[in-house]
Amino acid sequence: MKSYIIFLIVIVASLFSCEQPEIPTKIIPPVIVLNGNKIDTAYLNSSYDDRGAIIEKSGNASVNVTGSVNTALSGIYYVDYDYTDTSGNTAATVTRTVHVVENKCAFLNGGYDVVCTCIAIVTGAPNATITTTNYTANVAGAMDNNSFELSSMKIGSGYVVPFPAPSINGNSITVNFWDRDCIPGSCSTTGTLSVTKNTFTIESLAYQFSPAVRYRCKNVYTKQL
Repeated sequence: MKSYIIFLIVIVASLFSCEQPEIPTKIIPPVIVLNGNKIDTAYLNSSYDDRGAIIEKSGNASVNVTGSVNTALSGIYYVDYDYTDTSGNTAATVTRTVHVVENKCAFLNGGYDVVCTCIAIVTGAPNATITTTNYTANVAGAMDNNSFELSSMKIGSGYVVPFPAPSINGNSITVNFWDRDCIPGSCSTTGTLSVTKNTFTIESLAYQFSPAVRYRCKNVYTKQL
């Protein structure tokens, strides 16, 4: 009996002296988070700005991107985002779906012949000066629906690029522009689309400080055949 008890003690002691197996650390894979919408829209003949993705709780990790969006052709495009960290842990792939559709302003796309008539009123001068200038401009689809990019617009002695992109609501065109000589309330613009939709007119008021001149300009854009 005594020998049996000693045998049990030896067995129990040996069990406690054995190395216990390591419990593996739980592997937490990285998580990809999209910037912007998972389902997005781009417009024909415009630029598409892919906002990319980030790795959750990771500062500057670089996400791998595959796929592209061709805004010259309508359709559905897929952009995939993948990532594997330095330990070999792979994130689940995230996909953005981009629908390329026609911009409602697409009918305007093309080249235009422009006639600009400006009335310049110089402070202290007895008579206004009227000038007429011919030039060309281009219209292309913008990143937002009902909007278009206009390459140039003449006001006074120079040209400006409307910003942000002009937009259409019915036959009314909303146009804004930046000019270093403008102060709040000194510059304004209105635009009108013709019934035939192949011409549009933009009328602007602007003020130049030095020399002090107030301009009233009308730009008439006619689509080239």
